[in-house]
Amino acid sequence: MAKWNRIVSEFFRMSDPEGKNDHYAPSGASPESIVKVEAELGVEMPHELRDFYSNHDGLGLVSRGETPMPLFIRPTGQLVDFINQCRSAFRDTHPTYAERYFPFIDWYNGDSSGFILGSDGRFVDMVFTFSHELYCYEAGQDANEFIHAHAETLAELLAPG
Repeated sequence: MAKWNRIVSEFFRMSDPEGKNDHYAPSGASPESIVKVEAELGVEMPHELRDFYSNHDGLGLVSRGETPMPLFIRPTGQLVDFINQCRSAFRDTHPTYAERYFPFIDWYNGDSSGFILGSDGRFVDMVFTFSHELYCYEAGQDANEFIHAHAETLAELLAPG
């Protein structure tokens, strides 16, 4: 099991080495809120993501003096809307891929990252990134051109090495 407090500390150290931002890493989501999200999505979260949310209900940097808002991993209260928003970006041309995409990371540039549900009904052991710059809005485009593997685990993505 990942040591989320250590991983989150390393994420902040690498992302904000000069300490210019406030660090957003609230305590974990309640089991009830995690179950509610899963019920709304119709699928149980991958174990690693569920474990992360049990420890921290969101993660990000906040510019000092601004209203606290996660700028990286969306909290559970925003997750269903965020997933639907991300899926809508390519749902018209790639509906099967869109419905299997479960993003939770917002890069705030049109890109997102998350897990993908495999055709066998289990999540693929990898975090994937949707790159809006590479998406051509064409049904014939190979989804591998705009959705690519990013990291083997969430822990690795947050604190590589």
